[in-house]
Amino acid sequence: MIGTFISASSQSHSEYEVLKDMAETERKALMAENLFLTEEESKIFWPLYNDYRKQKGVVFDKWLEVMQKFSDNFRTLTEAQAIQLMENYSAIQLEELKINAEVKKKMSKVLSSKTVMRFVQLENKLSAYENFESAMQIPLVINK
Repeated sequence: MIGTFISASSQSHSEYEVLKDMAETERKALMAENLFLTEEESKIFWPLYNDYRKQKGVVFDKWLEVMQKFSDNFRTLTEAQAIQLMENYSAIQLEELKINAEVKKKMSKVLSSKTVMRFVQLENKLSAYENFESAMQIPLVINK
């Protein structure tokens, strides 16, 4: 889906939003299918998860903006642009780590450790897939 996001982000905002909504719906369905939450756990989990995904969506938009700038300029990237893109990307990674730590902390207060661990595992697997997909779409910088 990420490769689709990169190409859609250069098209219309509404196309991008539709794709983003579809990806979130798929992700939520995978979570629901694989977490095996009780009704009581669901009442606790889903509001935390929805808030978490909203925060991740904001970070994803920042990431997509950085990747779009890179994709638009990877052949002619200046040293200054490369530095700025790397700094922006590092800031995004730190923001993601903070969000991930916060949601684990919140969930750990109200859900079992096994449930939180399973959530973390599912998130990591989904993120690994997305990262692989984006790596296949994003070209390497031309350094000559």
